[in-house]
Amino acid sequence: MRKEWTCSRPDLATSPIACFIDFYNDLQAARIRSLKPFEPITYSVGSIQAGSSANVIPDDLCFSGTARFLQEEQGKAARQLFIRLLDEACHKNNCNYDFIQEPVPIHLFVDNEETCSEIAANAIIKTLGKNALTEHHAWMASESFGLYQQCFPGVFAFVGIKNVEKRVGAEHHNTHFAIDENVLKLGVATTVQYAIDFLNYGEEIPYEKETRDVTTLFNELNFAIYEPEDEWTLIGL
Repeated sequence: MRKEWTCSRPDLATSPIACFIDFYNDLQAARIRSLKPFEPITYSVGSIQAGSSANVIPDDLCFSGTARFLQEEQGKAARQLFIRLLDEACHKNNCNYDFIQEPVPIHLFVDNEETCSEIAANAIIKTLGKNALTEHHAWMASESFGLYQQCFPGVFAFVGIKNVEKRVGAEHHNTHFAIDENVLKLGVATTVQYAIDFLNYGEEIPYEKETRDVTTLFNELNFAIYEPEDEWTLIGL
């Protein structure tokens, strides 16, 4: 978000901060007013940078964030809503904007293949017993394993590292995050059992394999790729 000039007097200046506040409040309210209530979606702003002095209204403001959703159409609707609200806020506050990276909804859902899920469930029962197996609700997080699942059939599972008695188990990316390390060996055991059962599975596992090459796939997913002397390196999202 940018305004026309820097000034210390709010009556003579246009504030990108005020513009952002308008936009953010509208965005939060739009979740209820404008998006389908039966299709989960979360979005958050994790970074805001503007100004360096308390008595000077800054020239610009830069913010970034993420959105997580379980249905692709909900993601597309959220993108259209995001841009419309940004247009309206900037018009109302006499600001303009540029995208450092334009918001693009991408299909990276973690969707466990049914056969692999059955193999994994049986592997857990074999290794740890039936009582160790439980289902987990949909998790509104970002997980790159979904990219692997576009190319190979697989299953994503939680090991369960929370232990109230040891006071560990805070959410990811939290300064208090810690794990019960005694559980790690159980994860290794069940993973090894799953690998053995997967390799011994006698039937073909049905799945729709990704047909795009890596370059095309990453470009369409809006990932930036750098190729220094035939060596592929992922440099940004």
